[in-house]
Amino acid sequence: MKISRARWVRPVAFAAVALFAVGCGASQADGKGGDDSIAAKVGDVVITNAELDEEVRKKDAKAFQAYYDARKRVLDQMITERVIDAEAANAQEAEASFL
Repeated sequence: MKISRARWVRPVAFAAVALFAVGCGASQADGKGGDDSIAAKVGDVVITNAELDEEVRKKDAKAFQAYYDARKRVLDQMITERVIDAEAANAQEAEASFL
């Protein structure tokens, strides 16, 4: 049985992207973001990636949007590739068990 790639890739990729977008929105709902990893340290003062993102968003919105768009585009591609790989593996397993 051959599964049409277009039938399952789009809905699964859309669902994954939607979940990612909801997660991003939740982590940034307070306006501070959710990334506490260190971007820089000046003496004892730590600058987190969330603080850096907020400053970039304020001072260079176009650059921040371009970066976000690029991350989203690449993430969409990665999700699609992984979904295709998983479905191909499932199809091979199903075919092997059928034979």
